[in-house]
Amino acid sequence: MPYNSKKKINKNKTHSMGFDSAHLPKVRRVVSRLVCRVSFSGIRAISTLVVCLDISSTQIHTLNLDHAKLKLTWMMDWYKKEVLFHVQNTFLHGRYKFFALGFSPRGELRRTDLCIFTRGPVGHQVLDAYTSRDFNRIYVDSEQNCDVMRIDESSVAFRRKFDTCDPQDVAIHGGTMYVVWMRGKKELDFGRNWTVMPEIRKGDRGVLQAQILRADTITIPEAKSVSKKVDIKLDKVAIPAVETTYWCKVQRLESWLAAKKHHVVRFEPIITNEHVVHHMEVFQCVTDSKLEIPLYEGSCADLPPEAKACNKVMALWAMGAGPFTYPHETGLPIGGKDFNPYIRLEVHFNNPDLKPNIVDSSGMRIDVVSKLRKHDAAIMELGLEYSDKMAIPPGQVAFPLTGYCIAECTKVALPPTGITIFGSQLHTHLRGHESYIYPTRFTELDKYEEC
Repeated sequence: MPYNSKKKINKNKTHSMGFDSAHLPKVRRVVSRLVCRVSFSGIRAISTLVVCLDISSTQIHTLNLDHAKLKLTWMMDWYKKEVLFHVQNTFLHGRYKFFALGFSPRGELRRTDLCIFTRGPVGHQVLDAYTSRDFNRIYVDSEQNCDVMRIDESSVAFRRKFDTCDPQDVAIHGGTMYVVWMRGKKELDFGRNWTVMPEIRKGDRGVLQAQILRADTITIPEAKSVSKKVDIKLDKVAIPAVETTYWCKVQRLESWLAAKKHHVVRFEPIITNEHVVHHMEVFQCVTDSKLEIPLYEGSCADLPPEAKACNKVMALWAMGAGPFTYPHETGLPIGGKDFNPYIRLEVHFNNPDLKPNIVDSSGMRIDVVSKLRKHDAAIMELGLEYSDKMAIPPGQVAFPLTGYCIAECTKVALPPTGITIFGSQLHTHLRGHESYIYPTRFTELDKYEEC
């Protein structure tokens, strides 16, 4: 079925509905701002449509697509169950004829759901499309669900429902998703409702992991006078041209932080090379507070013996995750007389293309406050068992692994009054596809109910 001709965008129309490149950079600098744009309903139409959005900087999320100037910005409309997307520097002022953004079920380019934006002599056009199983063709979807808001010579803005109920579309969910983008310098001909996949150089396409449906950013209520940022990052490390590298850095806390107990209230990643940084962790050194641990930066395989005690997770990040902010009433303890002043950063680099000459300074940034919050938080790690029982037999369509926190274990470490779980962060390695956590409560009859 041909695509809906009503979705064509006339070059003489204005598609600006409160979410465009002129406003988004400014919105990020203020707490809240009312943005209004006017959209004419047709070339000869007299009536106008005014759309106003009260956009807060806590609602906007960003992702650099090409590690340069191609930036994706988005926000959720939870009431309408749709996402508003904006991409800057798409066509580079006419250098590119089309730009596509979409989602892949498993990170592969085949069977990818795409919104394709084109610029040509007859005007601008947007198509809902999908790639073939062999990635040789692009087909026009019989249902058009890419609702364009704006196209100009350097950007696009559009919106899409969380779930369009179209079997050819990938539903936008709350987990980690694979964001696919590509652009090309040749016009696409969809005269037969499909076109041959054009040749696209590596620098003009990519697949990135991101959590699209994420909660709005939680603000830190403490005044700047009692809060500071601490960076724990590598120092211009030359990454080996091998597939897997674990790089460690042991550093000492600054004297003001080591001398007095503080609370960690937020942590976020500092990424230098998004295409090779797979995950990062910051560890507390669980040992005598007076023990001196050698400073170190190098392969984790050669970590000094004393630093093996630095194994209690304080902050962690993996591909697709964003910042983590603690609830206002709690924080993770750091520093003080009983806290060993050394911490370890571990970065996993995944470089399957064996690219040489990569210099990296990635790491973590943590926000700490000197005014302690009401409760101390803690992190409990589950599932860290590397054994043959986790080996996947050959020829499996799926291989689920399930773990339980049994009472005989939790009663040793947890208080009788119980704990409050306010967050979780799941991670699998390269073979993992899905992961879930289900909190349950056991009753006296040994039955359980989901929280």
